[in-house]
Amino acid sequence: MEKISHKTKHELLETLKNMTDNFKELKNRELLDPQHFVFLAKCLDKQYENIVTVNEGSNKELEKSHHDIIVECLRCLRNACVECQRNQNMLCNSECVKNIEKLIVMLTSHPEIKNQETALRCAVQVLSNAGSGNIATQKIIWDAIFPETLLTLLKFPDSKVQNYTCMLIYHSITSDVNTLQILQPPGIPLVELILELSTKETEQDWCLQILEELLKSPDLFLQCYGNLNDNSKVTLLDITSALLSNDSDNALPSQPFAKEAMNDHQMEETKFDTKIPQLSIDFLAKTFEMTLLTGFSADSSTESKQEIYMQIPLLLKVLCLATSNLHVYRPLQSRTSLLVHAVGLLQSSHLVMSETEKTTSSHLIQTDIHPKHGFKRDLIRLVGNMCFRHKDNQNKIRDLNGISLLLDNCSIDPHNPFISQWATLAIRNVCENNLENQRFIEEMKVQGVASNSMLQDMGIETELRDGQVYVKTKSK
Repeated sequence: MEKISHKTKHELLETLKNMTDNFKELKNRELLDPQHFVFLAKCLDKQYENIVTVNEGSNKELEKSHHDIIVECLRCLRNACVECQRNQNMLCNSECVKNIEKLIVMLTSHPEIKNQETALRCAVQVLSNAGSGNIATQKIIWDAIFPETLLTLLKFPDSKVQNYTCMLIYHSITSDVNTLQILQPPGIPLVELILELSTKETEQDWCLQILEELLKSPDLFLQCYGNLNDNSKVTLLDITSALLSNDSDNALPSQPFAKEAMNDHQMEETKFDTKIPQLSIDFLAKTFEMTLLTGFSADSSTESKQEIYMQIPLLLKVLCLATSNLHVYRPLQSRTSLLVHAVGLLQSSHLVMSETEKTTSSHLIQTDIHPKHGFKRDLIRLVGNMCFRHKDNQNKIRDLNGISLLLDNCSIDPHNPFISQWATLAIRNVCENNLENQRFIEEMKVQGVASNSMLQDMGIETELRDGQVYVKTKSK
C-alpha cells in the first residue's frame, strides 16, 4: 500500500481500475485486509480535499483528474463488499463511511462541480453493498446518513441517484430499529419524499417496496399518518388500497356463493397472509368515523374540508376492501360504530341524490365525495360486507331503517357503477339466516313507482296498476 500512495495520479487511477476488476472475483475479495480499507479511506479524503480546493479556483482539468480517482475508488469499495461480510465489516470499521458521507454532502451542495451524478451513484452503491444482509453494518451506515444525507440524495435531480438511494433505504429498514426511526418525527420528511417519488414512474419499484415494508408496521399509521401532508396521505391510502386489493382475490363478501362451503370455524383455522396489520385498519376505521363527526362542522376551514373531500372516499375504499377480507379482518365487523356511521352517511347521500335529481345545477357535484361519483355505491358495499354472516349487524340495519334504504338503491345509476348489484348483494347478506329481516321485506307493500330520470331520458314510462308495474314507451 505504501507504493501505491507514491504513484502519480495516472498510475493511481490505473491501479484502482485493476483492483476494481480483480474484486469482481470472490477469491480476490477474500484477500483484502484492514489496511486496504484504511488506504482507500485516506485516498477518498485526499481527493475530496483536492476537489474542494480546485473547485474554488479555475483549473477544471485538475478537478476532473481528482473526480476520476474518487469514482474509481468508490467502484473498488463497491465491488469489495459484494457477498463478503468480512469486507463489509472492515469497510465500516474504517473511515470509509464517514468520508463517503462527507463526499455526498460536498457534491450535492456544489452543483457547479461536473459529473456529480457518477460519483454520487457510486457512493450510494458502496453504502448499499456494505450494508446488504449485514445488520451490524446497516446500523453504522444508517446512523451516519439518517435522515439529512438520505433526504439530500432523494432530492438530487438524478433518477438513478434517487433509485439507488431508495434501494439503500429498503435494505436498511429490514432492521426493526431502523424501521422505528424512520417512522418517528425526524423521519416524516423522508417518508413524504418517498411517497412523492412513488408516484413517478422511474422510481416506483424501490419506493413501493419501501412503503410495502413500512406498512407491515402499524406505526406507519399510528405514529406517522397524522403528521403527513395531504398529498402524502392520499398517496399512502392509494397504496394501502392496492395492497388490500391484491389480498382480496379470495374475498368472502364479494364472492359469497363461491365460498359457501367454508364455514366460520374453517375461516378462523385457515391462515392468510396480510400486508396491512389489523391495528392499521382499526386506526383507519376510527379516522373515518372521527372525520365524519368533526370534519363537516361549521367551524371547519376551507382547507380542512378540502382535505376531507380528498381522504374520505379513499378511507371508505380501504374499509370496503378490508371488510371484503373478513378471513383476515374479522374484528372489523364488531365495530358497530362504523356500521352506524356508514348507514347514516348513506341516508344523507341518498337525500342529496334525490335533491340533485330535481335540479339542473351542477355546482354540487364537483367532488368525489358526492354520491354521483361512486361514493354511494361504496357505502352500500361497506354496509353489505359488515352484515355478512353477522347477526347483530343484520339486526342493527333493521333498527336503523337500513333495509328500505338498500332496496331504494337497487336501480341503475350511471354515476355509481354496479350500485344495484352491490345493493342486491347487501340485501342478501342482511337477510341470510335472519327470519326477522326476511319477514320485514315480505311485509312491505307496493306504494308506487320511484322516479327514475335515466328511464325518462331513454323515453320509457312506468306506471302502477292493480299492484303491478307496467313499462311502456313514451308517446311522441
